[in-house]
Amino acid sequence: MAIGSWFRILTNPREIFYKEENNASLGGIITNIVLVHIILFIVLMAFVLILLIPVLIKNPEKITDELTFGLIIFILLMIISTIISIVISLIGIFIASLIVFFVSKLFGSLGDFITQTYLLSIIWASSTIVNVIIAGLPSLILYSIDGAIAMSFGNVVGIIVLIVLMLLSIYYLYITIVMLEEVHEFGALKSILTIVISTAIMVVGLIAISILLSFVLSFGLSAMLSTIISSMQINLQTNEIGEIGVMRYTEYTSPEYNFHIKYPENWTVNETSEGVIFHSGDDAAMAVSVRENIGDMSLIGVSKIMGVQRLYKLREIPYEGISQDGVKLNGRDAYQIITIATIDTQKVKTKEVFIVENGNAYAITYSAKFEPIDIYSKYENVIDECINSFSIVGSRGEKELTISKMRTHETIKTSGFSYELYLPDDYSQKKSYPLIFCMSPNGNGRDFYNSVYPIANRYDHILACSNDFSNYKAIDEFLPQIYNAIDDIQRRVNIDENRIYACGFSGGGMATYVVSYFKPNYFTGLIVNNGAIHGNLYDVDMLKQMGVKKVALICGKEDSIVSCSHMRNDAKWLNSAGIETKIIEFDGGHEIAPPDAYEEAILWIES
Repeated sequence: MAIGSWFRILTNPREIFYKEENNASLGGIITNIVLVHIILFIVLMAFVLILLIPVLIKNPEKITDELTFGLIIFILLMIISTIISIVISLIGIFIASLIVFFVSKLFGSLGDFITQTYLLSIIWASSTIVNVIIAGLPSLILYSIDGAIAMSFGNVVGIIVLIVLMLLSIYYLYITIVMLEEVHEFGALKSILTIVISTAIMVVGLIAISILLSFVLSFGLSAMLSTIISSMQINLQTNEIGEIGVMRYTEYTSPEYNFHIKYPENWTVNETSEGVIFHSGDDAAMAVSVRENIGDMSLIGVSKIMGVQRLYKLREIPYEGISQDGVKLNGRDAYQIITIATIDTQKVKTKEVFIVENGNAYAITYSAKFEPIDIYSKYENVIDECINSFSIVGSRGEKELTISKMRTHETIKTSGFSYELYLPDDYSQKKSYPLIFCMSPNGNGRDFYNSVYPIANRYDHILACSNDFSNYKAIDEFLPQIYNAIDDIQRRVNIDENRIYACGFSGGGMATYVVSYFKPNYFTGLIVNNGAIHGNLYDVDMLKQMGVKKVALICGKEDSIVSCSHMRNDAKWLNSAGIETKIIEFDGGHEIAPPDAYEEAILWIES
């Protein structure tokens, strides 16, 4: 129940937040806010009665019609003020949470706004009720005992209460830091910076609002209305749609990314580090973006990391998926998605076509206003012709990378990825070996050396550990790095392609599910150490798509972040998708498991 969580976060906030994340919803936020105000209303009514009843019992003659009428008016006013307070509190918490969420995104968070706001509402509800209890209960006890005692000890009690409230404020600040760490998978430093910057923004916002109100009062509304009307007239003039005559095209060829496409001659061209953007003069644009070395990632997987829907979700822009299906582009398999998003009260329609060629992914995106003025349809046929002209003009050669004399441990660093490579003592290029690829939440591949390498060495497995993945990286940033690193390993050493296993601890464990989903039927099994299934993958069909046969779930018996019970629940999801699982428990908390746990996992997953 919501009220129970308000008090349990005082003793074990991290565990409560982890459990409550699954209950996050808009309804839960509203429930927390409304319940707090109802409780405050009841407490205030009880306080009034406690003060009045003794007086009325001693002086029944004071119970008059005027007093009764006054109490009724008081109660009605309290009900109205409670409703107003609920509305103001909801607006306030959503605005504050939005600012915190925006700042967290600057630090690379993948957290969810509703989850963050729901957990903030629990913190707010808890602090409000606890502060009321601490501030009001001592005074109520003193006055209920004796008024003279209350007068004598009131100042001392007040100072003690003030000190306790200050200490509580510091503790609730710590609880908020824990919440940000849980939701956004941040460290303490990023969580503290998020709070500091968000507070600064709120203060600046209040100052700006004060200045704006002063401006309005000083210069009057008429000047502002005049400016707005003029702006609207200008916008109406620039949004007029003219008829297109005979469209002239020119050609664009990218020497770096080796693609060729036609575009309207009168459109401007803007080259970027990820591709090229073509602009019309009336808010329409076509872009070709490129992701290199994505291996054999599926077209659907490419659309997940390169498509606009991910951007809409991150920025919480409302959108509607119109269609998504496989298409042919000059005989080449492609995937097309059409969406309509609402941006600043205007609807924007977007068509995206995704292609994979020579290990690179290409996204051709056309976007323009759709309502209230339909710019999209104005150029739709023109853009279709441009898209149909798209072609690959060559492939970028890749140098075969090898190590002439292999050492047991190599740190591999390139401009695009980095990993630790550990080989068995008796490694031979003439023999193929299973590969265990591990990911740590803090981006340090050496974390797994003590626990995993002794077992990998004993059973002739190659161990590789990413230095790129971390909890703070966006999915579309680390996925190509992981896949490129594995491709690089296969060029360097002799890997048994039927025995490639993804392994990870905590956020790295969660990442094993993600890398498997976007590279289906590639990993034979997963070793997940104190990691949960990614929230977006709690879907049987999506889990089936991974193509993974076995998942070994290693959990610390004392772990309060990703508990063994949570991982057993994950096992049920995996089993329902036809994936075999094994739970391996060890004596410890949220930490990399000891070698014997990994030995049991590796032997089982290979059995």
